[in-house]
Amino acid sequence: MKIRPTELGWKGLLLFAALEVAFYATSYSNLFFLVIVFSCVLGALGLTGGVRTLRQLRVTLGAVPLAAAGAARRVPVRLAASRRLFDLEVALELDDRCVELGYVPMLRGEQVFDGELPAMPRGVVAVRGLVVTTTFPFGLLRLRRRVAAETTLVTHPAPSAGGEYALAGGDDERSSGTGRSSTTAGLRAHRRGDEVRDVHWKATARRGEPVVREWEPEGGDEIELVLDRRCRDEVFERSLADAAAVVLAAIAAERPLTLHSQGVTLRATRAAGERDQVLRWLAAAEPVETGAPATATGRGRTIQLPPRQRVAHA
Repeated sequence: MKIRPTELGWKGLLLFAALEVAFYATSYSNLFFLVIVFSCVLGALGLTGGVRTLRQLRVTLGAVPLAAAGAARRVPVRLAASRRLFDLEVALELDDRCVELGYVPMLRGEQVFDGELPAMPRGVVAVRGLVVTTTFPFGLLRLRRRVAAETTLVTHPAPSAGGEYALAGGDDERSSGTGRSSTTAGLRAHRRGDEVRDVHWKATARRGEPVVREWEPEGGDEIELVLDRRCRDEVFERSLADAAAVVLAAIAAERPLTLHSQGVTLRATRAAGERDQVLRWLAAAEPVETGAPATATGRGRTIQLPPRQRVAHA
């Protein structure tokens, strides 16, 4: 816990120093003595009240959602205390800075506070914890408490406008209702993000744990997205934006997609874990040397990013 005076607190310290000088320099020692004692009691109460506020507060960081570059996101923070607490500022501590999430004027019992994280550039940033600050009760001291909460902040590329390459085949194919069929491909254990309508209740009853159906895709072969990273600057970032548009469109249409790049093969399906894995990779992707080998291509419908003429001139 860190403690430092506020602007008002520094002014109070200057006043306290002036009272000390007046106590020794004038004949009104009794009056100044009472004022000095009152100032000491006020400072002690302010320190005690602030320390109690932060010590009684329980803070838990919820799941940090993925977001596109340039888009704000909501970060859930669970606050709880056995008594009313006032004047709480919550911030997210990143590798190199703290980002303010919001202000809670009064906390009563338990509350889920949705802090707003401002827009971030593409990338994966380590989250070190939460920082809670208060100036309660008198605004003389600023007390700061850090709560460890190690996770990552993933900001994937903003998808290109209009989804230039989305689902390959033009607007007619994208609007033809392709997606999940009514044919079951198999069964598997339930994973986070699966829908209730996919639960196979008989198999669940037999196994004693949730089991869901895997559906056969409709609308043709699996989408094979080939991202060649042998390019630089604008071409590379534009290719990542196009790739994000393809991945998000495939997820929305419930169509399986496999991403191929130099040394990487990732699969994106309706499962939240696989989807997030692909977007996380796009968030952290870096170009490779122009002399690196080409990436392998898939067997299904292939989308090449960037187009080969761009690679040749990158």
